Amino acid sequence: MYRHHSSVGRQRQGSSWVGGAVKVLLVLLVFVGLFILLVRWFRHDGKKPVDKTDDSAGLAAVVTTPAAAAAVNEPATISLQPVNGVAASATATRTHEAGAFTLTLLAQLPAIDNTTEAYEAWYIKPGLTDFFSLGDFYPREDGAWGLVWTVTDALARPDLGEFDKILITREARDGDPAPSTNQILQGEF
Repeated sequence: MYRHHSSVGRQRQGSSWVGGAVKVLLVLLVFVGLFILLVRWFRHDGKKPVDKTDDSAGLAAVVTTPAAAAAVNEPATISLQPVNGVAASATATRTHEAGAFTLTLLAQLPAIDNTTEAYEAWYIKPGLTDFFSLGDFYPREDGAWGLVWTVTDALARPDLGEFDKILITREARDGDPAPSTNQILQGEF
């Protein structure tokens, strides 16, 4: 009994595997392409590009940038007032220079265990409807607490110029992103 084994069948199996892999690769490329197009479409804000040769269009773009709206005012410094009689004080300075909006806070705050607690600053829109964290204060060598928050015009929130209140809270380091009710200082530009 002689059995003849053909290599033709094996070639077909191998070539069908390669053909299937090519098809899967093409389908993946189509899905990746669609994903990229959808991301670009969702990120598109509907604004027309500004013609850099038209001076009036360029001026309009500068005036409507978020940090530029805040920069219309001169740099400002305020003193924050204690909440509920806490023995603390702070100053906050707001500036806009070289395409960046900066808030600088310097505070005299009660001592805390910096491993389990933090002092956090919040920037608040009028009416307490919108706010965001500026970050945690860091202890300085001179015993004061400091915080510097900077954002470029390109990355700033569109409504950044509408925020005008600073609130400092004492926070537990528990991963909760919401502000605590333990308010220490507040002030308004």
